[in-house]
Amino acid sequence: MRKLTATIIYLCLVFTPFFCACAQADKMALTVSPPLVKINMEPGERWSSALKVVNNNEQVLRVYASVVDFKSKDDGGLEFLADDPSAAATSTFLTSKWITVSGDPFEIPPMQSIEIPFRIEVPTEAEPGGHYAAIMTGTKPQDKLSGSGVNVSSMISTLILLKVKGEVIEKGRILEFSSSQRLYQNPNASLGFKFENIGNSHLLPQGDIKVFDPYNNEVGNISINKGSDFGHVLPKSSRRWNFDWQGEGGLTKMGKYKAVLVLSYGDEAKQSDLRTAFFWFINFKTVGMIAGPIILALILLIVFIRFHVRRAVLRTQRELGLLAQKVPASAPAEVSDFPVLAGPAGESPLTDPKSAVPLARTDALKRNPAKKELKKRVIKKDCQ
Repeated sequence: MRKLTATIIYLCLVFTPFFCACAQADKMALTVSPPLVKINMEPGERWSSALKVVNNNEQVLRVYASVVDFKSKDDGGLEFLADDPSAAATSTFLTSKWITVSGDPFEIPPMQSIEIPFRIEVPTEAEPGGHYAAIMTGTKPQDKLSGSGVNVSSMISTLILLKVKGEVIEKGRILEFSSSQRLYQNPNASLGFKFENIGNSHLLPQGDIKVFDPYNNEVGNISINKGSDFGHVLPKSSRRWNFDWQGEGGLTKMGKYKAVLVLSYGDEAKQSDLRTAFFWFINFKTVGMIAGPIILALILLIVFIRFHVRRAVLRTQRELGLLAQKVPASAPAEVSDFPVLAGPAGESPLTDPKSAVPLARTDALKRNPAKKELKKRVIKKDCQ
């Protein structure tokens, strides 16, 4: 048992420094400049330059350099490609075969820097337009993976955007521009657009997103790729951008908002494109707190008015005698000693407005022919 314990302690003492050194190597601080190289070249032209690599550590650092192709993803990221001859043969934009850099390791003293030279040689039959590659610099040799990817977790890239002069086509368009929601309860919005490059050279779209409130006042301005060399869209590909806008709250700020996207692009000839998107800002909690009491007051007012109107109608009906009971048809009708004079054509007989009895008697006479005949005789006798 003592021998086993002693063996374990010995192994820990021997291998612990090794694991610590590996972990420390993975955390090495390394700086490479420039991060981006943009250059225009003629077919058959050669161009040489160098990368500056800085060792920010307290020990000697050994670095390696290699060249790979890359392509863009829809979300704006890059996918670095392994050395695939078939892919290089089928794509006119891959450039790794045009770039030469030493594959030997470079040792950098502590807190110092070195330069790694590279050379670009454009073939005479190179097609006009954009061509792309990256120089990878890291503490380990490039690890090739199966398929089209390469391991770049411990490497730093310098992107090379090369444009071969000739019939360069710079053409792009905004595929879509919209808000993530049509309705927001807070004064903010998530806006995004997608730009497509349908030419044969890389494009850097630049512009603004301006936000206008319901009164057509500008309340926001988002800059896109201004003062930046990054954000290029490679040929025959598209890229998406997303932005967040934050506005001011308040009852008077609620309503329909408008966002206007204006982009310009192209080095040979500036072009532009424009899109508009709409969204609403309505805070239902605020609306409920304000509109609730108003709606309740209106309902109570309507009930109050209807109640008093009803009372006034009933009072008027009683005063005019319109609610008096009608005489039943079977009750004997008394013949009035006074003649019932008929009014003008289409009007009711003229009766005493303070009494509804003559009307009831007249109706009884109309329903009983015998009584009507007796009434005529009485009237005739009185006239004689």
